Amino acid sequence: MDIDRLQTELLRAARADRPSDRVPLAFERRVMARLAERIRRDPWSEWTAAFWRAAMSGGAIALLAVAVNWATPGAVNDLTEDPELFAVADSAPAAATDEPAQDLW
Repeated sequence: MDIDRLQTELLRAARADRPSDRVPLAFERRVMARLAERIRRDPWSEWTAAFWRAAMSGGAIALLAVAVNWATPGAVNDLTEDPELFAVADSAPAAATDEPAQDLW
């Protein structure tokens, strides 16, 4: 078989068959799906994003608790007004060890 003759016939056939101007159905989706497959996800970035979301949620809950506490008058429980509560708490370690309580500070 003559290579030059084969080449000219193939070029003539390629020139005769013009490509269509239409885009195949779902071509963009296929291309984007293949690009998404190539993107390698970093597990640290996923963990970081999850922790940031958790931190934001915790901050929002804390702000909500402060707002509710500020908005409700007279609902504050002040534990410093009950001297018996602290007397029991201070004597509990001493009673458990039968030794006098010592200040750690």
